[in-house]
Amino acid sequence: MDNEYNNDDLYSSSDEEDEKSIVDSQNDDDDSEKELEINDENDVDIDDINENANNDDDEYDDDGDEENEHVTQIGGVGPNPNLLDEDSDEDEDYQSAYLQKFNAEINKNYILDFHPECAIHNYDEITLLTKVIRDKNNNIIDDLHKTIPFLTKYERTRVIGQRAKQINTGAKAFIKVPENVIDGYLVAELELMQKRIPFIIRRPTPGGGCEYWNLKDLEIISF
Repeated sequence: MDNEYNNDDLYSSSDEEDEKSIVDSQNDDDDSEKELEINDENDVDIDDINENANNDDDEYDDDGDEENEHVTQIGGVGPNPNLLDEDSDEDEDYQSAYLQKFNAEINKNYILDFHPECAIHNYDEITLLTKVIRDKNNNIIDDLHKTIPFLTKYERTRVIGQRAKQINTGAKAFIKVPENVIDGYLVAELELMQKRIPFIIRRPTPGGGCEYWNLKDLEIISF
């Protein structure tokens, strides 16, 4: 009897476990189906939202195009080829007139008209302008040299100062310097007294002109 009872109990317990597993699996299937239905509904809602947004954008673009066409037909903002051509023609005329005026201003030689003393001659011209014409009595009869043929104190100061600066910076002396003389200023004075300094004096004259004198052609006066 005990064996029969035990077998019956085993069968009944196994049957109950099978029923529970079947019920659990059915419940799991029902839950998964519900989740799938919810996901499908969400996907449908998202697709509907995207389609509505695209439709709204298309309607907005269509409205914008219609408004632009309406404004262009009225003559408001739309480009007008005739106006663009007129503007370009006016710009070209203005630029050409400006360039002509600019060229005319360049052709005017303001330096020679108002500051002729600023005009710079080249080396060949200065060489010719420094030549002094004299008569048989050694008198100057040159039209390009009308000022006195003496070295002024201002010219003397400028010549000695410039030459002393050159000597102090390493320039070679044009005379034989005594051994006890080492100052550039004293060497410059000795060169000036012997007329060995190859300087050209430029003297401004009334009327905007100027004279060019070789330093050796001017008489040196002791002040």
